[in-house]
Formats: sequence, structure tokens, C-alpha cells
Amino acid sequence: MLGIAKELLDGGKIILPDTVITSLTFEGEEVSEKNISDVNSNEMILDQLLTTKMIEAINASKTILWNGPLGVFEFSSFATGTITLGEHSKL
Repeated sequence: MLGIAKELLDGGKIILPDTVITSLTFEGEEVSEKNISDVNSNEMILDQLLTTKMIEAINASKTILWNGPLGVFEFSSFATGTITLGEHSKL
């Protein structure tokens, strides 16, 4: 299945986040916005930010299968991705 996954990624069918919000704790200790490749092993990824490419894909879609929040939306520091997706999802 690795070949199929690579084909989907390379073909732009799946868009992975590149900018995320990290913290050391759910309570928001040392919150940082960073590139996903710069996340340290002691940090948790608690939200993702939607890129222009993601928003364009969402806006062009007829159907969106949304399987839960993008972050720990219960905490305002980590709700941006979920809120942005909702705003662009023609619900």
C-alpha cells in the first residue's frame, strides 16, 4: 500500500499539513507555531493550520468527509484549524 499512498501524495490527492501548533502540555505550556519537520520529540502537535492549497481544495470540493477536529479544539490555543475548516466547508 506504500506505493498507492505515495501516488496519492505525489498526485495532490492527499494534502498533509506543513504548519502545526505544538505545546508541551494540553494547558498550553510553550505553545509554538512551526513547520511539522521542526517538531521536537517532547512536543505534542495539538493543531494544524490550513494552507492556501488546502483551503482551495476544500472550496473546490463537492463533498468533504470530515472525521473529527483538526486539533484539541476545546482549548482556544488549538482550535484554529478546526474553526478554519468549518468556515470553508459549506456546511
